[in-house]
Amino acid sequence: MVVIEKGSNLTFDLDHNARLINIDNYGISDFAGLYGFLCGICAGNYDVTDILIDSTLKICGEDIHKLIPFMDRLNVVCKNTNTNLVLSVSMDESELPAEIKNIVNIL
Repeated sequence: MVVIEKGSNLTFDLDHNARLINIDNYGISDFAGLYGFLCGICAGNYDVTDILIDSTLKICGEDIHKLIPFMDRLNVVCKNTNTNLVLSVSMDESELPAEIKNIVNIL
């Protein structure tokens, strides 16, 4: 499992088997950069089965409408690499576009 976060808040909260990546160390600040980074993880590590991205909008910017094409592109990568992906997005459910509500689990 790979956990990507902005900062290092989860350092002591994760099981030692999970790989924690502080995205700030890689200068990624938009969806295009994160997409390429995730493709690299999937291409270079055949044993990665799960990726969790914490605070996705803090990493890539607050434009929720850019999240939709990002998710569409990542769905293809995840299917091709048999990788599960979880994105954490903190916002009020009423602010989510309909396209996202149809494909996500809201907690």
